[in-house]
Amino acid sequence: MRTEKHILTPPERVDVEGEMEGITNTSVWKFESAPEGSRVTLVIEARLPWRLKVMGPLVKRQFQALVRDWMQDLAKYVEAK
Repeated sequence: MRTEKHILTPPERVDVEGEMEGITNTSVWKFESAPEGSRVTLVIEARLPWRLKVMGPLVKRQFQALVRDWMQDLAKYVEAK
């Protein structure tokens, strides 16, 4: 089960603390005005339990691909509105 705590600082920031199966993470979503519309920046820090640390590079690559997909889906959604 995944749990998350969101701290909203409208309109420019969302802080998220999450935990799932021993993996904890924090993320900061920042929203800024840009000439072409809005810029969304996402910074994620994940802490792996010791048994997964050896797989860290693989987990990182998979997670980066997942985040890239999230950002592309968000952009498509926003552009459709």
